[in-house]
Amino acid sequence: MRIVKGLHTWIGASFDEDKIQLASKVTILGVLHDLDKSTMEITQSRRVAVGCEIQEILDQGQLEPGRAGKLKGKLQFAAGQLWGKIGRAF
Repeated sequence: MRIVKGLHTWIGASFDEDKIQLASKVTILGVLHDLDKSTMEITQSRRVAVGCEIQEILDQGQLEPGRAGKLKGKLQFAAGQLWGKIGRAF
């Protein structure tokens, strides 16, 4: 635990004591990092939430600029986590 806290402090990332995860599988901002398999995936709950938001937009038939920006940010974050700098292309 000391190493995790030290690393966060060293890189200047603030953290809450109760959010520190010590496991081979950790979830950060809706992304599951499996350190044993060296894989990442968007969590099921995050996929459902974004899917519901997109369906709601389709049902309404309109997309306000503010909501479009937020949705773009969510999708770019997910793509960036999974595919790095080339994530935007996906």
